[in-house]
Amino acid sequence: MDKEKTFSFGTDFHGNLQNIDQFLRVSKERNVDHVIFGGDITPKKMAVKLADGKGIILQSGDASSDIPAFDIKDAQMLSDSGYMLFNSELTNDKLDKIKSIFEKFEILAHFSASDKDTQVAFTADEIQLIESYILPRLSEALKNDPLGKKIFETLAQKMEKEDATSSVDEFLNRLVLNFKIGFLLKNSLFNNKRMRNSYLCGKQDATDQEFFNRFNYGFGLGKFSLTTLYRYASKQIPPWAQWNDINQNLEKHSLDKQRQFLQELFKRIQDFRQQFRGSVSMIMGNDDHFELSEDFDKADNSGLLIHATNRVVQLADDIQLAGYSFVPPSSANYKEWYKEEAELQNDLRELSMQIRSGVQYLITNTHCPPNQTRLSQGRDPQSAKTDFGSQAIRDFISQTQPVVALTGHIHESWQITGKVADNIGNSVVFNPGASEFKPRILLGNLKNPDEFEIVE
Repeated sequence: MDKEKTFSFGTDFHGNLQNIDQFLRVSKERNVDHVIFGGDITPKKMAVKLADGKGIILQSGDASSDIPAFDIKDAQMLSDSGYMLFNSELTNDKLDKIKSIFEKFEILAHFSASDKDTQVAFTADEIQLIESYILPRLSEALKNDPLGKKIFETLAQKMEKEDATSSVDEFLNRLVLNFKIGFLLKNSLFNNKRMRNSYLCGKQDATDQEFFNRFNYGFGLGKFSLTTLYRYASKQIPPWAQWNDINQNLEKHSLDKQRQFLQELFKRIQDFRQQFRGSVSMIMGNDDHFELSEDFDKADNSGLLIHATNRVVQLADDIQLAGYSFVPPSSANYKEWYKEEAELQNDLRELSMQIRSGVQYLITNTHCPPNQTRLSQGRDPQSAKTDFGSQAIRDFISQTQPVVALTGHIHESWQITGKVADNIGNSVVFNPGASEFKPRILLGNLKNPDEFEIVE
């Protein structure tokens, strides 16, 4: 008896392991014959994992500040829901203190030395953190960063006329001394000789002369305007400056993280295959690092799955699947995946030649949907464009006439049109929507492609 040709399809998971687990669970419960993954499998977002297990997502803060807002979550939860985690040695408590320090730096950056009404004092814990965490980084920047070197040279020239601050480290030690004096003044601790001597001179039995020499040296820094220094430090030194740089250049930092994700995914597929005898196939998408093709090939060679990116594969004796991952150009990362329509046409013409003549059931799995369909409608706040499909892919489907054409890439088309299916000739074309935030699982049957189900 001919076996039923049932399949499940999920696409654009973007690293959400919770939704992938749901996809595999539904596929097993429904006893489908073929599990098919669309493109964009790996994570595309980043978060920071703190040393105490907390995870933070950077969000836009006050427009007048360089300090972002932090959405605090459990780091493992963020990882499972599709975030690449970048480790930090900071704890949430220490991060709060650093944030407070730079909030005060930003206040100081807006006032000159003559603004007597400005009273900004650091706490003892903040001063300790300035010494241990911020000063080493600021010292490195003022010595080696071209802009930092220029800022310090300008400050040194101004101070040379009245003081003998000769080096970056000497200047920064004097700055901390100034902060300590502010702490003593704010907390009315000058009458406690043992404490003030220990705090400014490093010894409780310092003489009055030693104390006042240190006091005058540190206090004297207040006559110089350090607004440029505070502005520079607020932009260059905070940990979120590095995190923002990673986020804005994620393509340079994401390969290892996406590889780590794939290893976790492959473990799940291996466990799934223990009780599943059908096929598991995958294609890549334009948010998957191009170099990951090697990882998918290794998994294919081991028999774990069928890698169908830009090739025709055999799912069963009478079923072939033609996979294709290139998309028309857009503004996202991983430009290796972008090709103009003429190039897409050439690729797909060559791909169609790999399809076996007379194959009973042909499935196409193209990451990009065909244009002029209900599945290619999207939104772009930067343009009036609404159709993000490909003419080349439309022609490919029209010419090869697969029983089922599976697509993704345009996450929101089903929300705009209210449809997940369309037709090109005799082919039923699907885009169930992205499974990035919640599962959008397509269940279908090659024998009756018009009858399908979406499971969320």
